[in-house]
Amino acid sequence: ENNGKCVDKLYHYECVCQPGWTGELCQVNIDECKSNPCRNNGRCLDQVNDFKCVCEPGFTGKRCQNTIDYCKSDPCQNGATCANKPDGDGHVCKCRPGFVGLQCEAEIDECLSDPCDRVGTDICIDQPN
Repeated sequence: ENNGKCVDKLYHYECVCQPGWTGELCQVNIDECKSNPCRNNGRCLDQVNDFKCVCEPGFTGKRCQNTIDYCKSDPCQNGATCANKPDGDGHVCKCRPGFVGLQCEAEIDECLSDPCDRVGTDICIDQPN
């Protein structure tokens, strides 16, 4: 079975199995997940002569052995600082004063609240920060 080769022996035969198979007739798929190859609570999916790890958030790699650095690509804008979330599911940006948004991409327009002279003689000019 499973493309195993039958070898004729004196008074009997023997099956030589393809990689990933075992058993007298090569009928048993070897469980490559039995050795728990996935790290960091990754879930193992057995395949023929292989395995696949489904990683928890924040991990990657064949065995979920690598931590993802979401800040490596420098996603935060306007001088904000980036921090990976403790649960491993993404990042957060700490915006500098005067900026808002998930990536600190938007500047706050301080003139929207009309902080200048209410009489109308002063003109509010929005400045960075």
